[in-house]
Amino acid sequence: MGGRLRRRRRREGGAMSPSLALAVSTLLDPERLSGAVGEARSATRV
Repeated sequence: MGGRLRRRRRREGGAMSPSLALAVSTLLDPERLSGAVGEARSATRV
């Protein structure tokens, strides 16, 4: 199951913009999502 999902996402990644692919992978990874939210908050504060 994991290998099939990984292969499909890689193929779709070619059609998507890199930033969108990164956003999708970040949304699917809770730890990276919380880290990205923290970075965004500190960036808007500055």
